[in-house]
Amino acid sequence: MKGFGVDRMIRNYYQWMKEYSPPPLPVQISNFSVIVGTLCIIVGAYLGTTKIPIPPDISGWLSDFPLIAGQFIRGSMDLIIVGICVTLSGRTIHLYFERDIKLLRNAALIVLVGWSRWILDGTSEVLIDPGRSYDKLIFSIVIGILIGIASALVILIVYRSSTKFFKETEEQIEEFGEG
Repeated sequence: MKGFGVDRMIRNYYQWMKEYSPPPLPVQISNFSVIVGTLCIIVGAYLGTTKIPIPPDISGWLSDFPLIAGQFIRGSMDLIIVGICVTLSGRTIHLYFERDIKLLRNAALIVLVGWSRWILDGTSEVLIDPGRSYDKLIFSIVIGILIGIASALVILIVYRSSTKFFKETEEQIEEFGEG
């Protein structure tokens, strides 16, 4: 092993392990949620690819692209949405402990991402069967817009009622348009 620096590497690793102290709990929660959310997204994407019907040649891929996309969306949407929501939830918990106003924005984003599952479901149905009515997709989009507006209004009310809780910066005050 002489000349490769393995002994130095082992000594440095031992020293690092001896002096290591874990990060604060909010950071650990945020990091863990990112790992779990990423795993959910990867597994969801894998499950989406397993639902794809495999055409025999390239022309089949092009002509069946809407069907392939619809099956991929249908097979992957649930775990991908859960993964994104878990990641955002961990970050929201971290922001809560920091008393950062971005917590409210993340909370609204979690609601909107959760609702996007229904929009993806309607999209996959339309892509799989184009002759089907677009009513479910249009309804999901309209309700999603209304949920987004309601979330923004609730966040504004919560912001105004709990201004003493959050540590504010000038940039955040300008973001909410408060004087």
